[in-house]
Amino acid sequence: MSDHALVIGEALIDAVRRADGSLTEHPGGSPANVALGLSRLGRDAEPAHLDWRRCPR
Repeated sequence: MSDHALVIGEALIDAVRRADGSLTEHPGGSPANVALGLSRLGRDAEPAHLDWRRCPR
């Protein structure tokens, strides 16, 4: 078994608006959280990515 994990799924931006009206954006989504959790456990993990500009139309 490989020690490397390739995580596949959507990448999202979590936007948080505070009571004072300020807005902060954080990378998120379930696959990102899984990759982060695996890396915190010492596993080599990376998210898969696809460049939609290169897909045939």
